[in-house]
Parts: sequence; C-alpha cells; structure tokens
Amino acid sequence: MKIERIALLSSLGVLAVMTVTMQVQTKHVSVQAANVQSHQSLSSLYKAVCAVESSNSTNPMSKRELPSGELGEAQIRPCVIEDLKLFRDMEYSKQDRLNPVKSFEIFDAYTRLWIQRRNLEDTYENRARIWNGGPTGYRKEATLGYWAKVQSHL
Repeated sequence: MKIERIALLSSLGVLAVMTVTMQVQTKHVSVQAANVQSHQSLSSLYKAVCAVESSNSTNPMSKRELPSGELGEAQIRPCVIEDLKLFRDMEYSKQDRLNPVKSFEIFDAYTRLWIQRRNLEDTYENRARIWNGGPTGYRKEATLGYWAKVQSHL
C-alpha cells in the first residue's frame, strides 16, 4: 500500500490537497480518494482560529513577554515549532511566526501532524482543539469552549 499527497492547482488559483491511497496488484490498480481538503476550506478554519487567538491582528504578541509566549496572528507557541522540528524535521524561525503565509503553514503542519499520529479524523473540530490544547487537545474538556468560539467565526 502506498500513500501519496498530490497537490492540484486549478485555473482559479485554489490549491487542493488530496490524499490518495493506491493499492497495486498484478495488472490491476485500485485508487481510493480520501480526505480531499481544499486549501481554501482549511483557510476558513485558520481565519476563524486567528479571529479567536488575536482578532486577526497580523503582529500581536502574547500579553506575557516570556520566552514561552505566543506570537503572531495564530499565537504560535515555541513548543509548536519544537514539535515540527522533532517529528517532521521542519524548521521555522521566530520571524516565521509573524508571517501570515508561514503561520498558516505552521498551523496546517502541526494540526495535521497530531491528527495523523493519533489516527484521528481530519475535522475542523479536531484541528482547532489540537491547536488550543496540544497533541491531546482533541479529547480535553477544556478545549470545548475554544472550539465553540472558533465555530462562531466560521
């Protein structure tokens, strides 16, 4: 069994990411499409998360001026960057957390990382609750209120 991520760019400039599971047998190829999720769709969730985190401000800093403080429109924590480096060998700088494009990449990569590692369904709720509560945020009661706030911005 082989899993590939295919990025498709339409004439409208909307990027769609499709996870395709391919099973190859002698003289027979079976293709099952799963989790088709457009960049535009995930962007809606990201904007809702940013609305909750920072009122969509592109340069907010956490109220705490601590090394562990959040930064950027999505209020990205250093532990998020550390997890991406550790588990995905992806490196992002402090400045990347302030860049809206990089910030979106970080949000997508981090939430996808824990959805895949925890074998969860890729839903807005799971992504938002992981963003708020970390790798096990999807099951924490404390993240339900956050999810309700995000839903109000969708």
